[in-house]
Amino acid sequence: MSLTVLGEQKNKIDALASDTILSVNEWSKIILDSLKPPPGPYAFFNHNSHLLERVKDVRKILTRLFDNRIKLRTLDEEIERFRQTEKTNRSEKSNEVFRNSHITNEYLKLDFECLYIFGNTMLDQLSLCLAYSIGIQEPQNITYNKLVKLLEDEENQPFLLELWSNNKFDILWLFGQLRFYRNKFIIHPNRPWQRGNTHTIYGHDFNLFTPSPPGWLENEEEIIKQIKDLLPLAPKWLQEADENYWEKSRPGALLDRLLQNLGNVESKKDRSTILDLVSLYGTTTPTFQLIGEKLLSFVNECSKLAAKYNSNNTSIINLGNPKK
Repeated sequence: MSLTVLGEQKNKIDALASDTILSVNEWSKIILDSLKPPPGPYAFFNHNSHLLERVKDVRKILTRLFDNRIKLRTLDEEIERFRQTEKTNRSEKSNEVFRNSHITNEYLKLDFECLYIFGNTMLDQLSLCLAYSIGIQEPQNITYNKLVKLLEDEENQPFLLELWSNNKFDILWLFGQLRFYRNKFIIHPNRPWQRGNTHTIYGHDFNLFTPSPPGWLENEEEIIKQIKDLLPLAPKWLQEADENYWEKSRPGALLDRLLQNLGNVESKKDRSTILDLVSLYGTTTPTFQLIGEKLLSFVNECSKLAAKYNSNNTSIINLGNPKK
């Protein structure tokens, strides 16, 4: 059953990537047709092409992740059969299956981290395209971090207000899940972390697992108390759940849920508190399927929204003219 689910998920993500490519291309075409600039190396078109390249890269990474997750599921089933029949000594055939499972698992982990890296580059290029197309000052300095700050500060720009109103949850979700995790746990880890992953044998999930190692935190009990004190920021269904429910009773699971709910946390200060605790206690990521879908959906939606806005507001577009 899960192999069928994985195949359906793969096809859905691939169709979404195709639609995103069309949206990014259409955005560029609308601006080109509206302004008809003379030939030259304009910043907007350069960043739009870079954005398009990164969408295609993310699509390739997701394809590899799906293919290897399907392979890992098949290998795990073989391993379970061997465990039932080989109670003591392993055969050479079963050893080979175990080795292949380990290698496939490592490739999945590597590509998952690549998804974070290339996904963040994609968000930065999207932010640069937006900055030029809606006339943000000093557009060359915009990153996704800075775009989120402008949105959080409710910058009085019509497009940004509409973008924030329509996509606040996903904007903050991607910031916490993609940007923050990539910076703290992949690119700039400045302290020990347990670096692993989790998946179910008969499922279709695969997650990166990066908790703080036992004994590293001096004030772990205080950190756990701070996490539990944030329960009012969790989804209402979790607040009302039985006290023994695992996401409520386990501080790590509660913190994971708080991070996933970041887009519904109204206070910027509370959002910062959640991120600060994640940077101390660690976290488990969502599945690569969810991250890929959220990432591509946002770029797709944002490109369509910007293209529509630019078609009616050509005077604010800054192409980033050539220096000569």
